[in-house]
Amino acid sequence: MFNKITNLYFSLFLTLMINVSYSQCDMPDNSLSLNGTDIWYNSTEIIGGFQFSVDGALPTGASGGDAAAAGFTVSTGGSTVLGFSFTGGTIPAGCGTLTSLSLDGNASGLSNIVMSDPSGNSLNFSYFDSSSGGDVVCEDENACNFGELGECTFSDYQSCDCDGNVYDGYCDCDGSILDECGDCGGNGADVMCDDGSMVCSESDCSSDSEEIESGCDLPENNLYLLNGDVLYNSSTNIGGFQFSLDGGSLNGAVGGDAAAAGFTVSTGGSTVLGFSFTGGTIPAGCGILTSLLFDGTASGLSSIVMSDPSGNSIDFDYYDGSTDPELGTATVQIIHNSASPTVDVYVDGGLAISGFEYRAATGLLELPTSFTVGIAPTGGEVIADFPFELVDGGSYVVVATGLLGDTTT
Repeated sequence: MFNKITNLYFSLFLTLMINVSYSQCDMPDNSLSLNGTDIWYNSTEIIGGFQFSVDGALPTGASGGDAAAAGFTVSTGGSTVLGFSFTGGTIPAGCGTLTSLSLDGNASGLSNIVMSDPSGNSLNFSYFDSSSGGDVVCEDENACNFGELGECTFSDYQSCDCDGNVYDGYCDCDGSILDECGDCGGNGADVMCDDGSMVCSESDCSSDSEEIESGCDLPENNLYLLNGDVLYNSSTNIGGFQFSLDGGSLNGAVGGDAAAAGFTVSTGGSTVLGFSFTGGTIPAGCGILTSLLFDGTASGLSSIVMSDPSGNSIDFDYYDGSTDPELGTATVQIIHNSASPTVDVYVDGGLAISGFEYRAATGLLELPTSFTVGIAPTGGEVIADFPFELVDGGSYVVVATGLLGDTTT
């Protein structure tokens, strides 16, 4: 007898738990539910009228609820329930009991739901099956189905919402970010220029040719074409010259130090020829040799022949800016052999290596034969500069030793 009472009590307890484990306000937005003979609702909009069918039973009347409180007339006919107001009454947005039905039979649910706002516009409503009981509405605002029926579901993406929209600060759904070069998930600046600086691509490396503004910016015994002006830097007096223009059609040559020295400068085809009938010379130094007049786009000068006042050849080159012909280059490897601290390495004032750790080493770097290495604690100011003069074409290893603040090492 005791066991039967206990089982009956337990069954009633479970039934009670199922029936009261949710309320109208726990239902999904814009839904109706049949709870016994009560029609529950949860609406985000003001209700101006409603109509629905009862499945599995015949409604013989309707009364009470928020519909009656709003002055609605609620009528039944066949399986249909219709509610509206002759006086323009409305049911406020919210949740509660819409109306209570008198039923002939056991109703299984509602269908053909039509809900409208006070202007007669349709509201998108659905039926919520309350028979499943339990916490079936997702209440986590971070979930993809917040406020909807069912267990909460979340985005499978690391950095995107449920619709695949990328969160601010990321560039894809895998959590990648844009690097300093604008590449999604890239490695950042990983190309080392000849001056030791790190850039995104070789085209970002500064060209020495961009720094040439006058002949005095050139290495000795070099010519350079700048906007039609033939710049020169010579260690020897010039008694005559000849060269060819690459890529343009010559029309003449005027001015410059050649004209000032009384040179006759003539052009023919792609060739420029300059000399003096009176023995004039252009002194050793730098400046504008002559200014060319030409059509088209010239890429430089070639077939350069320079002579001193005695007719002896002077070894001249055309400066193309790709390397430093005066200094040459050497292969250098830098090794950090100081236990403290982690450092930044600068080459000629440009940051070459960031966060260089103890016993780390660079690859083989091609650097000018004359350069200065600066050492700084990572993120700090340079604390020491070390100038180097190397042999063109040589190979060297630069080892950093000592401790920060130790003047003896």
